[in-house]
Order: sequence, then C-alpha cells, then structure tokens
Amino acid sequence: MAKNILTEENFEKLERVIEEYKGQRGALMPVLQEGQRIFGCLPLEVQ
Repeated sequence: MAKNILTEENFEKLERVIEEYKGQRGALMPVLQEGQRIFGCLPLEVQ
C-alpha cells in the first residue's frame, strides 16, 4: 500500500523551510533539496 506523503504536516515543514530561506540569494536548491528530504520526492503538487 502506498504511503500518503502529501500530509498537512509535511507541507507545514516545507513552509518553515521556505520561511527560513526567504529573501536569500541562491536559496532555490537548498529549499528543493529539503523538500525532497521531507517528501521523499518532489511530487507535482509540491512543485
């Protein structure tokens, strides 16, 4: 059975990461990497 990775908790974690990097140059890759760590992949719903 597939595990649902699109949980509210995971989106809240990603929001905290985005807030941490907000306004910083070069933040895209670290944010994407952290999103991949949180979700295990970057599903279309997260992209």
